Formats: sequence, structure tokens, C-alpha cells
Amino acid sequence: MALAGIKNVADTVDKLQDLQAKLKELKQLPKTSNANIKNALFVGSTAELQKMLNRKKEDENIESKNITPEKTDISD
Repeated sequence: MALAGIKNVADTVDKLQDLQAKLKELKQLPKTSNANIKNALFVGSTAELQKMLNRKKEDENIESKNITPEKTDISD
């Protein structure tokens, strides 16, 4: 009976070690991946794509606007 318990613990430890190794590899993956996207695929309707592109264009327009305050005369 005790041997079965020890075997279960040993199997669990092996699984945890394997899981830890995989987790470590996944954490290192973003550092080694290439940031350039060569092929991108959009899955959705054309209406959704247009909304997304319009939203992106509006965001770029907002960022590019230079808002300067009006000059006010504070002298009496």
C-alpha cells in the first residue's frame, strides 16, 4: 500500500517538473520571437474589418492633432 502512494507522489513530481520546464520555455519565447509580422490573417466580416480600420485611423488622427491653447490677453 505504501509503495503505491510513493509511486503516485513520484509520478506527480515528474509531471510537475515537466510542467515547470514547459512554463520556463514559454516565458522565454517572447524574448526570442521575431517582432516582424509578414503574413496576417483577419477572420471576420468586411463590416468588422472596416470598423476596425476606421477606429485605427481615428486613433491616429487624434494622436497627430496638435492642440495649442488660444492666446489670451491677461493685461488690464
